[in-house]
Amino acid sequence: MALVQLNSRFEQMEYFESIFGFMFDASKFTYLDDADLKECCLNLESALTNDEDCDIDDKDLFIESQILQEMLPNGAYDGERPWSSIEIMEFTKKMDMFPNVLLAYKILLTLPVTVASAERSFQT
Repeated sequence: MALVQLNSRFEQMEYFESIFGFMFDASKFTYLDDADLKECCLNLESALTNDEDCDIDDKDLFIESQILQEMLPNGAYDGERPWSSIEIMEFTKKMDMFPNVLLAYKILLTLPVTVASAERSFQT
């Protein structure tokens, strides 16, 4: 049971990373070229689409992301510790001009990445 739960968790984390991975820190985000960034934005839009409803428009997210890549200070992605998702979100909040990027980070940072079912399975 434990191995099944662990495998399930790793699969969920890999899926989560495939959708939101480009937003995890500033070094990943900043060094994406336009083609990869566009693909990531499209992938995120499709993951957040339910029937006709969509939380984020990939074209707007792509344009905002390009601008944000240029506006992030050098210290955000160069140096020992690149900015985390929370720090990038705080920066976009202060700038007040990236509504789709801010929404994407809010979704990223509020998604539950674990559940208690594995812990319950270890109880006797």
